[in-house]
Amino acid sequence: MRSALNIVNLVLIAVLLMAAVSVQARVEASGIIPLTTLAY
Repeated sequence: MRSALNIVNLVLIAVLLMAAVSVQARVEASGIIPLTTLAY
């Protein structure tokens, strides 16, 4: 049960990372300054 939850959490984290990377690339391609660079 706990291992299944860990797998689900890892999958969710991977999906979120993929979405963040794709959004970052799309924003950089459109020439808008990414909010993440302003935050750091």
